[in-house]
Amino acid sequence: KTLLKELEINKEISFTEEFISKYNFPDYRNIINPKKKEPFGELKLKEYTQVFFDKFDFIRDLSILDLLFNEGPNTENLLY
Repeated sequence: KTLLKELEINKEISFTEEFISKYNFPDYRNIINPKKKEPFGELKLKEYTQVFFDKFDFIRDLSILDLLFNEGPNTENLLY
C-alpha cells in the first residue's frame, strides 16, 4: 500500500480466499527466476540513473525501492 501511495498509483488491493490459477490479465507471479541470467525473462525495464552511475554500469533487476529512491516522481513513467 505504501509503494502504491508513493507512486501515486490508485489501485485497490484485494485478497482471495482460495488460489486462482487463471486470470483475465497477465500473470507475473512466476516471471522472476533467480536461477536464470535474465530473471525477468522477456520483461525489459528501462534503464534509469542509479547512485554512482558515473563509476559503475547499470545494475538490472533491483528492488522497486531502488527505482523509487533514484527517480522519485519519474518512477511511474519508467514502469509503463
